[in-house]
Formats: sequence, C-alpha cells, structure tokens
Amino acid sequence: MLQVDPSLGGKVVALRPSQIKFKSSSTHLAIAGTFDAGQAFLNRPLVTLLEGLGIPPQRFLDLQLKATRSIRKARLSLVGAIALLDDWNLAPSTSPSSTLAFLAELSPSTSKAAFSNSFIARCLDVVVVHALRDIKYSARIPLSGCYNLVGVLDVDGFLAADQVYVRLAHKDGKTEFLKGTVAISRSPTNHPGDVRLVEAVGQLPRGVGERIRGLTNCVVFSCHGASGSSLVLAGSGACLSTSSYDGA
Repeated sequence: MLQVDPSLGGKVVALRPSQIKFKSSSTHLAIAGTFDAGQAFLNRPLVTLLEGLGIPPQRFLDLQLKATRSIRKARLSLVGAIALLDDWNLAPSTSPSSTLAFLAELSPSTSKAAFSNSFIARCLDVVVVHALRDIKYSARIPLSGCYNLVGVLDVDGFLAADQVYVRLAHKDGKTEFLKGTVAISRSPTNHPGDVRLVEAVGQLPRGVGERIRGLTNCVVFSCHGASGSSLVLAGSGACLSTSSYDGA
C-alpha cells in the first residue's frame, strides 16, 4: 500500500523496512489500482465474532430481512437496479451499471423499454439471485452508513492511540470527515481484537497532520498504542471495515 506524501518531491517512493518483502534490481513501479469508499458488509466470521461479544442474534436477522427486502425492491425499477449493482460492486469489469445509467437518462419510453427488454431483465434477475445467495451462504449483509476502506499508517505519529482519520469523497462530489466514536473491524476477521471502537478525529485544522489531511477514501491509523488491544463491542456511530494495514 502506498500513500501520497506531499513532503516528497520528484519521482520518489519511500518504503519502511516492513514493506520490503524481497530484494530486486527492478526500478519499475506498477500501480494496481486506487481505492474508493465501498459499501461495508457483514460476513460469517464477523457475525460469529460479534455474537460472541454479546450482540443479540435478532439484530443480524433484522438486518438480513431489511437487506432481502431492499434487494427485491431494487428489481422493480431501473434506478433501483443501478443502485443494487453499485452497492454490491457486481460485474465491475463490464460496468453494466454505467450502461443502465445511460439508458435511465433517456426518454421515459426508451428507458422503460430498456428495463423490460428480455436480455436486461434476465441479467437483473441474475443480479438479484446472486445478492440473495451471498446473504444466504456467506451472510454478506450490507451495513447502511458503513464503509469498506483500505488502511494506512500515520507515519508522523500525530494521531493518538485509538484515533483514526477518515476523509470520504462521495460520488456526488461531497466530502465527509468522520468524527466521534466508530466501530471498526479488519479483514480477515479472526480474533476478538479485530473488532474495536476507535475515535475518528474529524477534519484536521490547517497546519496539523499535513501529511495525512489530503488522504481520501482510506482510514489512517495511529502508530501509538499497544498491539493486540482488548476488543470492544460495536456501538453507535459510523462503522468501518478495513483491510490489514501491516506494512502499509
């Protein structure tokens, strides 16, 4: 994982020892991709862990019922189908949601004809079945108001222990800074300590944390605090799900 560092000039990449996996004479840098703030989902390991922490099973059943109803409702309109494709990140390589969005912007009669087209109808039926199967077999239940982000490190040590900095760039152009107590989990989720409550610091004032304030659609972790901190229950507020940030 590489993050943009405004203090570096020219074509420079700075690596920490933990990021050097093997020696090589290659000087080429290939960027696999950049990241957006994706929809966060539950999964079986996370549900099992949260149940063990005392979250009532009925809470998960309620979320599951809400998700299945939302999926079936999304199939009833072209706009709903587009949202379903985007939220579940289905078929990203072919971007069917972009094609459907183009059709939705045409005249009502044209968009209605496209929505009722037999090929498109069968494709959307497959989308619905796929989402429902994910819920049934993997407990992949969407979490409203929660995000799936990659994690990076506050190399300057500005953030205190159990603090995170999160700046989100939404598709509508709005910028959101998470502030307050948030629940966060990591993936894969194996240990009770993989679910914790942390404090999101919100928008940083000018002159503070300049090397991290411009980072978008990621969660910046503190370098302070003991590793393997005790777990805490997910509470109110926003929820984040992040990939492992070791060596980030």
